[in-house]
Amino acid sequence: MREHNGVHTCDKRRTRSDIQAAFPEYGFEEGFTENDQLWKANSRETYEDIDVRARCVLDKIFQNDREQFISLTAHGDFINCFLRVCHRRPWILPTGGSCPC
Repeated sequence: MREHNGVHTCDKRRTRSDIQAAFPEYGFEEGFTENDQLWKANSRETYEDIDVRARCVLDKIFQNDREQFISLTAHGDFINCFLRVCHRRPWILPTGGSCPC
């Protein structure tokens, strides 16, 4: 659940091989590519693009998880994408803050 993708190299994820070497116990979801397909050197994702990704994450959670409580950890902009796709008001999050929904 990365925030924005594109332009800034700090937003580009490492290769699948690098991640697997550093975290051999980590399981990859189907379709996790070797190279970062979301990051582009010349363009930045729009909020509409991020909203689509946020909705996909929420759809997977509600289709597959039956837990009573679920905690998501993400950057503030991505949290606000979740809120936007759920038709909730924006929430200003301080570092380490939480958003009760």
